[in-house]
Amino acid sequence: MPPKAKITKDMILNIVLDITRETGFETVNARSIASKLQCSTRPIFTSYENMDELK
Repeated sequence: MPPKAKITKDMILNIVLDITRETGFETVNARSIASKLQCSTRPIFTSYENMDELK
């Protein structure tokens, strides 16, 4: 059984909302999300196939 994900879709979406409130939706990208979550971009692309799906 694989380990349970530490970064969830809800966590990612909450960070996207935070970034959007702070600097605008156009600044949302995988690196800015990962920076806020203090992780690599891998968990983002494990939860979402690409940025278009996330947006």
